[in-house]
Amino acid sequence: MAWLMLALLQGLAGAVMVYLASPHQRWCAVAWPPAARWSGLAVWLLSLVPWWQAMRPLAAVFACCAWSMLLFGALPAVGAWCQVRKTRGTPERRPAMDGTKSR
Repeated sequence: MAWLMLALLQGLAGAVMVYLASPHQRWCAVAWPPAARWSGLAVWLLSLVPWWQAMRPLAAVFACCAWSMLLFGALPAVGAWCQVRKTRGTPERRPAMDGTKSR
């Protein structure tokens, strides 16, 4: 069980590092340097080691790929959701109720 938790956390850390180093990320005002992308990729690839300790090799590769697909799909969605929550109440984003265009 400890190997599995380590694999999940290591994969999460690697995916977050790769996402935050991308130029179109929405979590920070400025993207992380490109070295963070390579470091995140290394952390993500090293997460295969605890996956292999937790299960058989073929299942480990499949689980790692499935976890990565979930993370790389969810991280941009969380960023977009947070951005929408920040701008939801601002007057320039709120539609006019009288039928006229807002600013």
